[in-house]
Amino acid sequence: MSTFTETVQRALGKKEERRYSVGGDIVFEFTPAPGRECFPEVLAELRVALKSVNRAYPWKDRNDYDGTDAPSFSHLSDGQSTYHNFSTPELHVWFHIIPGIDNVRKSQIYAYEKYLEKLAEELSKKELGAMSVRSVFRVGSGTTFKT
Repeated sequence: MSTFTETVQRALGKKEERRYSVGGDIVFEFTPAPGRECFPEVLAELRVALKSVNRAYPWKDRNDYDGTDAPSFSHLSDGQSTYHNFSTPELHVWFHIIPGIDNVRKSQIYAYEKYLEKLAEELSKKELGAMSVRSVFRVGSGTTFKT
């Protein structure tokens, strides 16, 4: 006897299950910090730059059930400032990204990590005032055991 998920996958011709949840952050580092908080105009400028780079280098994935293209972002945060009072003060601005389809196959995990790296690399080429731009990649998985 097969489970409902296995039956649906057989019917759709899918062999690999989407069970890995992915997401990430793009972090802009300003050294020395211009202040304890990032100005709203700067946050808006960074967000627009992030969207423009994403349009040039989108994450491509297709919905398994209807075959439509999924958007690169289902959620892009407004940006969160983190101030570090080191010998040279730093201001980090974090943008949290969740892809349009956040559950991916095992074979797509590395590709999504490279996508985030490409975003950070292209953003670092723009004149945004940040000293560095980095990507933070997260992957998670869940397994259920029946008793």
